[in-house]
Amino acid sequence: MIFKMAFRNIFRHKIRTFLTLIIIIVGVMVAILGEGLNRGLERQIIDTSIRTEIGINKLYQKGYYDEKEDNDSKDFLIENEKEIREILKNKKSAYRIYFNGSINNGVEELQINFYGVDRSEEDKIFNRSSYLLKGNFLKNKKNIVIGYELANLLNLKIGDSITIIARTKDNNINAYDLIIGGILKTENPFIDGKTAFIDINFAKEFIDIDKINDIVVNEELTKDEIKKLNDLGVRVVNYKEELSGLLDIVKIRRKAFGIISIVILLMAGVGIINTMLMVMLERRKEIGILMANGMRKKEILILFLYEGMMLGVFGSLIGFILGSIITLKLQQTGIPLPQDFNDGGFALPISQKFYVYYDFGISFIYFIVGVVVALFASFYPSNKATKLEPVEVIRNN
Repeated sequence: MIFKMAFRNIFRHKIRTFLTLIIIIVGVMVAILGEGLNRGLERQIIDTSIRTEIGINKLYQKGYYDEKEDNDSKDFLIENEKEIREILKNKKSAYRIYFNGSINNGVEELQINFYGVDRSEEDKIFNRSSYLLKGNFLKNKKNIVIGYELANLLNLKIGDSITIIARTKDNNINAYDLIIGGILKTENPFIDGKTAFIDINFAKEFIDIDKINDIVVNEELTKDEIKKLNDLGVRVVNYKEELSGLLDIVKIRRKAFGIISIVILLMAGVGIINTMLMVMLERRKEIGILMANGMRKKEILILFLYEGMMLGVFGSLIGFILGSIITLKLQQTGIPLPQDFNDGGFALPISQKFYVYYDFGISFIYFIVGVVVALFASFYPSNKATKLEPVEVIRNN
């Protein structure tokens, strides 16, 4: 009986009920969509980076990674390549040379990153050939492969000659002309706009070194394998650690969306308090009559709590359904990004289409939070209604 009365009461003032529901709906919907956006961003950063740039694990000579931005990679050559290859003989791995330098088309010069790679190893780990827009992936030692953004910036095409410039191990400047043999499009701005690939043997000659300084392992390593590598003076860096800076940005965004969602839900709570107080004041005489006819204060409390809870359940359920539908749809279709999305700012390794990710468990939690906020918001006006004295209320109304 009390439940039926509560259900009937929330539709007495349809406009007021509708406005209160809207706030709850928006709060839950924003929370679900925001979570989907951030989880999608995190997954896309990880997936794109592993698939095109870092693999599952990176191996460096100890001492390099801690001050990676300041250290010269040529000063941290990996000393025990033969032993490392033996440890990793059953793993998908690529042994490379990384160094900084510049590329010059005769008119303009740009600072970029170079990777000296073995063609078959690199293709086995990153499947570089599948990302080729034009040309081949390192057909011979005289070829260089660049990303399409870099090619566009310098107006380069297959067959063009360009000059690469870098410092050798002894800090002497070296320059050499190479032929554009391939142009890649990976949708990772680090690879497409800031990186060039050259043959590993040519790279060793070019910067005058005889060892590698960068190993990619595209599989998980056991604790025993990591220990053996550490004993050889190699540091193993998992993709999560490699991407920690970018993932920290995602965490900040997630917290920001969480705060926004909480603020909206709290606003919904205030709206429910206001609605329930107005309802209580408008129905003072009715409450007095109910109490005079034997309805206990506890039942009055439950009546008002039911009304507030129904608002929370209806609003949260609609918000949950709409938020879930929108997020699932965007997970399938993606969100097109402008062509200049990664230009000029802090580039993120995501494609021109951004895909969100729907998590039913987290979404359902937001539904529960909406209901709980509404229930707690209803308690104050409900408790206030129980303080009314029947005789006094009826006499004054």
